[in-house]
Amino acid sequence: MTDWVLKKLDHATTPQKAIALWGGDVSTLELINDGINVVYRFEVNKEGCYLRITHPSIRTMSELSSAIDYQNHLFLQGAPVCHPLKSRYDSYLEEIQQNDMVFYVHVNNEVPGHTIDIKRDNISIHKAWGRSLAELHCAAISYEPNENCRFLSWQDLWKEMYADVKQESEIIRQAYTETDDFLKTLIKNPNNFGLTHGDHRGANALYDNNRVHIIDFDEPVYHWFAADIACAFLCPEPFSTWRDKFSAFLDGYSSVRQLLEADMNNISWFMRMKSLGLYTWTKNNWPHSQVPGGGNRDEWLDNIYRLIVEPINLVGMPPVVL
Repeated sequence: MTDWVLKKLDHATTPQKAIALWGGDVSTLELINDGINVVYRFEVNKEGCYLRITHPSIRTMSELSSAIDYQNHLFLQGAPVCHPLKSRYDSYLEEIQQNDMVFYVHVNNEVPGHTIDIKRDNISIHKAWGRSLAELHCAAISYEPNENCRFLSWQDLWKEMYADVKQESEIIRQAYTETDDFLKTLIKNPNNFGLTHGDHRGANALYDNNRVHIIDFDEPVYHWFAADIACAFLCPEPFSTWRDKFSAFLDGYSSVRQLLEADMNNISWFMRMKSLGLYTWTKNNWPHSQVPGGGNRDEWLDNIYRLIVEPINLVGMPPVVL
């Protein structure tokens, strides 16, 4: 893992230096996350903001700048996303020196609402969530990155995953091969393929009793848009427990962007693809007994394993056509 370097962050001084560049009130500083990302909430003139701290060994300046450029485009196109804020030096990204170390920091505005729980939240929330993701994808279609922007593609992640997969059981290796064969059959076009959110899940979607706002743009990746839908509903619970919510999500999505019958089959495969990545990465890179977001690591791995060997079949769930 590379996030060990974030354990060297001096929480008594470095976040304070960082928010000063945005005119933040130090008395409002509150640690939100201290795992793979370090995130603080603070206020500027009583308006909520979120400070994100990382290290060059985790994400380069180019990767962060590219992600912010994409995020800005989505916001300017009216997508329901948090948006980056410029510092007092008119920069979205700043460097903070801590003795002989350098950390990268940037700030987003606070969006209203609570995170979405597939197990608990009701049908109407999931329908609103689907609409918001479709609005994000509509905005993404028109994104044209400048020559300095660099983004990963699904192929980069897929090839990287294989280093772990080849050490796994025959069942996992076979699942990878089958999924790889499927991916080779897919055709890209501007309406079904582009820069996706990359980590679209309930923890990164906030509902404000009307609309869902999407946050956390650290990992945009070129992929089929249907992969964001698959990622959102990668739930290691019996399909029967969340089928109606997923149907509502698709209904909301389809009210903004058309979903074709073939998309249902693709989403099933993308769920398997994502499950393979989560399973192998967690086994090899996450030593803690609890997974991010809570839950026993071994139980969670068993549940994800079942999604790989018994993939969810979404055929027969006809999409709502505009």
